[in-house]
Amino acid sequence: MITATVSELPETISDLLGKVQHGGEDVTIVKHGRPVAVLVSVEA
Repeated sequence: MITATVSELPETISDLLGKVQHGGEDVTIVKHGRPVAVLVSVEA
């Protein structure tokens, strides 16, 4: 599973979505060190 911070999202969201959609990866979004959301493919 990939982890990304909320502050990284503006620069990395396109790449992260590609990894979720095409690579089958899940992405955990963290804020202040705590998980707040997970990006998961709808095909999962």
